[in-house]
Amino acid sequence: MIFGAVNDYSGRREHDINDFYSLSLKTLKELLRLNFAAPEQCENTGMTISEVLELCSEWSEQYPGLAVKLGGYTVSPKRKDYRVSINRIEVALGFEGEREFLLELLNFIGDYEVDEIIATTSSVSFSWD
Repeated sequence: MIFGAVNDYSGRREHDINDFYSLSLKTLKELLRLNFAAPEQCENTGMTISEVLELCSEWSEQYPGLAVKLGGYTVSPKRKDYRVSINRIEVALGFEGEREFLLELLNFIGDYEVDEIIATTSSVSFSWD
């Protein structure tokens, strides 16, 4: 059981890997507290889980009303290489200070190896591999 639900890894991509798209900061903190996620885990050259948590927590404090969802994958606990990996951050738009946030986000993204940026009228997300 991960994220409060039973995960059935059968039929998932690439042998016991389960993608997720809507992980909250609260749930990520709980996974870290229970040692289900490792703070220093990172996806290749991307940010570590602790860096993602710190960044998103700072944004949430700086921009009240900002809503963050995290994406990534889990490797089944049955495997020796079990892990939770974060490789995507999505921010819902429509909060006070949104324009300033987007400018800050563009500067931030320029400092990292971001593979994909998706912007719609309701959200902006970026991911790395």
